[in-house]
Amino acid sequence: MPMGNDGMTVAIEAATDSAASAAGGVLESSTPSALRWILGGLLATTTAAFATYNGVAQILIPAQVQQIDPAAKVANLALLATSSTVTALIGLFVGGALSDRTYGRWGRRTPWLVLSAAAAAIFLVTLGTRTSLPGVAAFYLLLWFAANIYLGALTPIIVDRIPENRRGVASSVVGLGVPLGILIGVNFVARVSQETGYILIALFLLATTALLVTCARESSAVRPGPAKAPPRTAGAGGTWARSIESLSSFRSADFSYAFLGRALILLSFNMLVSYQFYLLQDYIGSKNLPQHSPAVAISVLTVFQTAGWMIATAIAGWLADRFDRKKMFVGICSIGVAFALLVPLLSPTWHGMIVFQTLFGIFFGTYYSIDLALISVVLPQKESAGRDMGIMNMAHITQLVAPGIAGALILRFGYGAIFAVTMTAAILGGVLVFRIRSVR
Repeated sequence: MPMGNDGMTVAIEAATDSAASAAGGVLESSTPSALRWILGGLLATTTAAFATYNGVAQILIPAQVQQIDPAAKVANLALLATSSTVTALIGLFVGGALSDRTYGRWGRRTPWLVLSAAAAAIFLVTLGTRTSLPGVAAFYLLLWFAANIYLGALTPIIVDRIPENRRGVASSVVGLGVPLGILIGVNFVARVSQETGYILIALFLLATTALLVTCARESSAVRPGPAKAPPRTAGAGGTWARSIESLSSFRSADFSYAFLGRALILLSFNMLVSYQFYLLQDYIGSKNLPQHSPAVAISVLTVFQTAGWMIATAIAGWLADRFDRKKMFVGICSIGVAFALLVPLLSPTWHGMIVFQTLFGIFFGTYYSIDLALISVVLPQKESAGRDMGIMNMAHITQLVAPGIAGALILRFGYGAIFAVTMTAAILGGVLVFRIRSVR
């Protein structure tokens, strides 16, 4: 499958040059051709997922909220994002945990990917027609519920179908989908009408999901034989006990450090993303932006960020596998993100934003391209990989709580406070990663 990037094509070929199999049949197919299609499908669907997240979060929703009530835009956006946290959290857990327990001819992940993509597409199109804050809020909650089910079912594919010694490259492929998704999503919607933007993103998500499930078909999932029955629990008490057991992964110190480090670095990223529209408009100043438009400015900055991200992604996964130093790369780049944040804090200008976005793309791109590989190694139990990846993906909940935190900071201290707080969060995230013992 052509990737549109020579370096990434080489990386995919390198990931498929040997037929590796996983214990217990975790890896469904180990032929080079099958692995190429799996990695290509992961790249496409990750791109679409992050096009959805960022096209909506960076441009469509801020513009929609501003149209409804310009005077209260900051507070309304914070309220809207914070209220969606619960549905997103549930969606992440549902996507991973229930796909672990799904059996049949279509496999474990495929049914949830198809259903959640279809639901998200419906909610996207409907959201684009809402003209009141309650209407926007209702479909925004539903959209993030469906989109996070999708993410919860998508990420365990790395554990299910990719050999462990090639997960650095697989993580890079997924990591490449993030900047491509941001670039495509932002540019899809920056120069079209609101309703057209939502429709384009919905169609993109449906098309890439169809590509993954048809060209990289998942094997049928057979229900395992009877296992020793757990202690009997009844009624609500049993449900509560199972919920507590689902969090048992946090008994692993390395899992906990990886989760907290990921949550903090994603908090840094998402606090910036959530208010970038208003930050450029009010902090940098519309008169200093290309065409005096924050939407156009975001699309331009995304090009710089993506260029740095793609350069980093093209080599980071390969280097992490080659030298077996996943923790070192992730930890250093977390701290590198913090130093990049100094630029707009010290130089709140358009050119300062260009420098910042380029450096941020390099450091965060390297981080994100290796992070999934590191996480796949610290999972406590391979048989519950979907559940544990779903728990780990709860770190993405920062995408939804970040606007609330950022909004409070802006209202109390001004836009500059965002950079100071995100810089601190990134440094703490890097420190926590360095405390992981089971990964070099």
